[in-house]
Amino acid sequence: MRRQRTALAAVAAVLALGVIATPAAADLGNGYIGWPDALPGLSAGPAGPPRPMPGCRSLRLECVSRLVDRLDREWTAENSTCDHRAIFTIAYRRISHDIQRRLAHHKTFRYPRWFISVVQAFSDEYFATQHRFDAGKPIPGAWRIYYQEAAKGDANAGQDLLLASNAHSNHDLPYAYAAAGLLTPKGASRKHDHDAVNRVNASVFKGIARYYAAHYDPFFDSVNETYPLDQLGALQVVQSWRENAWREAERLVSAKTAADRRQVEQEIEQTSVAWANMIRSFEVPGYRDTRDVYCRAHRAPG
Repeated sequence: MRRQRTALAAVAAVLALGVIATPAAADLGNGYIGWPDALPGLSAGPAGPPRPMPGCRSLRLECVSRLVDRLDREWTAENSTCDHRAIFTIAYRRISHDIQRRLAHHKTFRYPRWFISVVQAFSDEYFATQHRFDAGKPIPGAWRIYYQEAAKGDANAGQDLLLASNAHSNHDLPYAYAAAGLLTPKGASRKHDHDAVNRVNASVFKGIARYYAAHYDPFFDSVNETYPLDQLGALQVVQSWRENAWREAERLVSAKTAADRRQVEQEIEQTSVAWANMIRSFEVPGYRDTRDVYCRAHRAPG
């Protein structure tokens, strides 16, 4: 158990230790350092209004509500069999629910219709990969590694979460932003709303970590004992991934030729696979039995 915790902390610290300056907008107790807020978006790609997405032409809040419901059904099925994929699904569901709540009742997002477009495009990438995996078709390398490790089962729940978060952030997110468009009709960058999700992630992390410890993996008992240090490290890694995703989206929409775009796509693939291999490089053979026995004894009723 100590080896697993040390390994995960090492992965989380790789980028967290690279944060040199702490902006005034920081909440260390909540694991949040908003350094990406200080990095402005570039004037990349065409300017324009929010783009309707297949399945969400209206760009209304019910599109996000449907996503939350779909993730809830997915989690219920995975939870019932202690499928290790439940780890990411419940996190994705809680983050999406908090985004839904903020879109409905707060002023977190300056461009709510645009951000609904992003949520739809992002989830479309996620479910399309699921469908391809289930059909035995090729999928991005980072997602392939995630599914392999979930099936093998010897990773801890923290690694499951990081593997899926890496694939969804480093691989899928640039394409979602490129599809939604990065600039308002007046040419202003919409990066503010992208950065706002970092605070959403920080607000739900502690509850998710406690939920994992209570229902899925005793590994998270040690994570919760050292809160907020482990949260700070993990969230800084994810913030760095998300900052990279925005910059890759800028490169995608700025590509002048098909060859230029292919180059960006190859780098997105290589970056996400490199992170996936780092995350999965630490595991304890046979840990699956520990997790599965614990889950069967503690899982929440679906």
